[in-house]
Formats: sequence, structure tokens, C-alpha cells
Amino acid sequence: MFIPGRTLITTCLALSNLVVPAVVAATHNQRFRRVTRHSNATTTNHLEKRALSSPQFVLYSDRWTNMGSPPAASEIAGYTIFALSFWLTYGPADMAQGVLRVVIFVTLSLSVKAEYAAAGIKLIVAAFGATDTPTSSGGDPTPLANNLATFVKTYDLDGADIDYEDFSAMSAGTAEQWLITFTTQLRSQLPSPYIISHAPVAPWFTDSTSLYPGGGYLKVNSAVGDKIDLYNTQFYNQGTSEYTDCSTLLTKSNAFPHSSLFEIIANGVSKHKLIIGKPAIAADAVNGFITPSQLGTCVSQARAQGWDAGLMLWQYPDQPNGFIQTAWGSVSSSPGSSTTTTTTTSKAISTTSKSTSLPITTTPTKTTSGPAPTGTNAVNCDLPISKDGAQCGPSFGVRCSLTSCCSSSGYCGVGDAWCGAGCQFGFGNCNAAQLTCST
Repeated sequence: MFIPGRTLITTCLALSNLVVPAVVAATHNQRFRRVTRHSNATTTNHLEKRALSSPQFVLYSDRWTNMGSPPAASEIAGYTIFALSFWLTYGPADMAQGVLRVVIFVTLSLSVKAEYAAAGIKLIVAAFGATDTPTSSGGDPTPLANNLATFVKTYDLDGADIDYEDFSAMSAGTAEQWLITFTTQLRSQLPSPYIISHAPVAPWFTDSTSLYPGGGYLKVNSAVGDKIDLYNTQFYNQGTSEYTDCSTLLTKSNAFPHSSLFEIIANGVSKHKLIIGKPAIAADAVNGFITPSQLGTCVSQARAQGWDAGLMLWQYPDQPNGFIQTAWGSVSSSPGSSTTTTTTTSKAISTTSKSTSLPITTTPTKTTSGPAPTGTNAVNCDLPISKDGAQCGPSFGVRCSLTSCCSSSGYCGVGDAWCGAGCQFGFGNCNAAQLTCST
């Protein structure tokens, strides 16, 4: 969960009348999606229209890290789109939290935007998420779209992602027209080259007539697919036997008919837009996680059949080191492509859920090898001790135990991701040959 800070409150209040619904954490990952069905869409050439080249590599973040500011481009090298999550439709408390994050971001915006642009990374905001139900709550899609567009323009973002998870509305058949109206209005306010992506759960693409009376996302794609650049499709949280191997992910789904990758493509969704989304680590979802190497096998099969849209991960800072190379392979730049490198850097893997429901905590293994011990490290032993998986470092005023390392991203743990490049000396072991206490 996004935790509001104790500073900048005066500035936040001063800006609160400028900012419409907020950027704040929600539970994109922690809901078991039980979904319902829809009708066939017709394949038309206009649905292939896209402003982005393939592949794209999308990384979401709704966790309070780096004091609320986006990570350095070097931390997410190889990814082409970074999505700040979430912009919501309700609540003054959420608005205040969103303003706080925006204040921090605006302070850094010029340098961050230049750094991201140089690295070929687009910065967007994700809207709604699992805690927001804009249709069921009676939200008017037109002014909401206008507000989101204003937010994007005000803070010089590259676009917006629609992470719509109003399951009641989709089951009732009222979600589709709401999304069509919202997307149409949003695109009118954010013309190309602004990015507009959607992040539906994969079962919403099913063509079964016994589910989704409104037609689900096949109806949305048929009506406004030409206005949508990417579908960051959530192929997870649908049970332990759905989308968890190459067969159910690519060719034949189980519980939700015709919702595997190529079944969706056969029903009219562009193979250049349909991104495979997965949790970065097992703790980032209820189920549906597969290892990068397993995913790489599936991706290789899909690419051999002409699919090239790309991959999405939920969420930063949990993305595995070398994920793109392992799961995708080599990436060649093409005209207009923002993909210029496949290098990713080491980082801490947080194993503590920050979502508003179903908290998951695990303890990193102590058997992971790290760099060979070297040098002397003076740890501030007067600081409170943080457990593995929790935050550490000067921003939080806590340290790790003397057997654990404080990573560059500010999390305690053991192994290369914590004790390697960027390990924060003074707040943990950092594989020092000799430890001393300082105050």
C-alpha cells in the first residue's frame, strides 16, 4: 500500500485544487478473478493500427519506493514503458496521497523525463486498479476521461494505462459501453503519440456466450481497438491450472474458453498489441506465476508463430535480474522502436506485499550465494533492525541484521540482488569481510 509521508503537506494542500483523482497504490495483483463471458469480435484492418513498434516491455509500480519518485532509468534498463499506479476516482485521502507523490515527481520531473527519454523509456500512469469500480460506482466516463487526460498533460507523462477491474460491471454487461465511451473520449484528448493501453484480465477476452452479456473485451476491441496501443493482459490470478504452462497460456485455455493468447488473436485482437502479463515473483500474485525460463520457452513458441507484442511484469522492484534476456531473448531495435538494450540491472526483491488485501510475507533464503566478502563495513548499530523483505536505509532510518544486506532499492535480504552492486554500506552486511559498529 502507498504510505503517505509526513512532509510536504503544506505544498500538497496548496496543489490539491489542481489535481484530480489520485495516484495511489491498489491491488492489481491480489484479487482472484472469477469472471464471466461474451460474443465474437470481427477482425478488421483498422484494429491493427498502432503507434508503438514491437516488442514493448512494460513494468508497473504501485509500491512506495524511492520516496515516491520513479526509479533511475538504470534500474529498469531494457523496459520500454514504466507505469505509475494508480490514478483513482474517489476519496480525499487518496487524493492527498496522490498529490504527495506528484509533488515529489514534479520536483524531479525534468531530470527524470530526460533520463527516461535517453534510455527509451516511456512514463505513463495506470488508472483504476482492483480497488476502484468506476462503472458500478456511477462514474461518468466522459468527465473521468477528461480528468485523466488533464493529469497526463499537467505532469508531462507519455500516456495512460486503463487497468479496469470492475468485475461486477463486466458480469452485468455494463462495462463494455462504459469503456468504449471512456476510451473514445480519452483518445480525443490524448492523440497519438500519447500512449493509451488497457490491462484486462485474460478471461475477459473469452468468446463464450454464457458469460459477459455485453461482449467483454472482444466488444471493446471491435469498437475502439484502433484507439488502443497495447493490451497489457493479465495472464495470472485465474487458478493454478490456467495460463500456468505453454499450452493453456498460448493455445487452449481451460476454465475460460478461448482466452489463451492465440485463441484471443483468432478472435480479432492484434498479435502486435496483445502483451503477455505475468507477476514478477510468486508473491506478487495469488497464482499464475511461472519462472522466467519457463516463460521464455512459451515466448519462443509464440514468436515462432508471428506474435511479437512483448511482455508485462507486475511489479517493480521485484523484476528479476536479466528477465528480458531470459524470457524474450535478444531484442533488435527497429525504426521508431524505443527498445535499444536488453540489459537489466540487479536490484532487491521485496517479498512483503504492499497491497490493501491478502498480505503475503515470505523470508528470502539464506543459501543464495553473493559476492565474496571484502573490505570493512561500519554499520550504525544504534539504528532499529528491519527484518528480511522489509525496508532499510537512510530514507527509513532502519538497518538490516548483521547477517543481511540493505539493497540499492532499500530492502533487507541475502544474495546477489541485495548484497551486490549498490548495497548500502552502513545499513547491513554488504558481504564485508569485517563488520564494526558506528554511531
